[in-house]
Amino acid sequence: MGGRIVDETSQGSEEQDWNWREPLKSLRRWMSSDDILSGFGGKDSSEPEIRTFFVSTIATAMVAWDIAFNLGAFHTVFFARRHQLAVVLFVVVLGTLALRRQVHVHWWVLTFLSIPFAWIIFRLIFSERNSGQVTGTVDSGFLIAIIVIYPVAFWIVLRLMAPDYFEIPNLRLKIASFTIVLVIAGIAFLVGEFNNRFLSCEEFAVSGNDLPADCAESP
Repeated sequence: MGGRIVDETSQGSEEQDWNWREPLKSLRRWMSSDDILSGFGGKDSSEPEIRTFFVSTIATAMVAWDIAFNLGAFHTVFFARRHQLAVVLFVVVLGTLALRRQVHVHWWVLTFLSIPFAWIIFRLIFSERNSGQVTGTVDSGFLIAIIVIYPVAFWIVLRLMAPDYFEIPNLRLKIASFTIVLVIAGIAFLVGEFNNRFLSCEEFAVSGNDLPADCAESP
């Protein structure tokens, strides 16, 4: 009789295990049949380049949103972003010099990317912008050159931080990614421009940001 009780208990345990495991298996099968829920890694998922497409596009769009939103809300690109681009150029220039035997870079490209270095040295020597007409002209020339460099620096960031995007063989996916980032940047700019419809002055203040001129006061 004792053995019979053990058998019944064992059988009940097996039925109990089946009861909670089977729904989980069904859930896994259901998720694996959906590309988004499976993170584009399920058995029925599309090609690996689709996952690369989404990862690259999301990463780029997040940066584009931040820049475009601030441009719309404050009508400027914050110095922190400009400094980040400058850091990229510094690393590229110094890294190229340190690995000059292993890295091939055209001398004119290295010279072009070294302009921010030259500008910093210039500012350290001539601290006042308007100390003289010649100094002011040279300083203005540096600023114009740096503005021209910004798109190049951004391109370098993309090449280094999202190399998989440039390896996508499907041209249609590349165009789609670029278009999506532009659309998101446009939306971010509009949200920033009309921030008083989405955010309050208090929300800007709590986040540590300056207050836009047209921010909405909290009720």
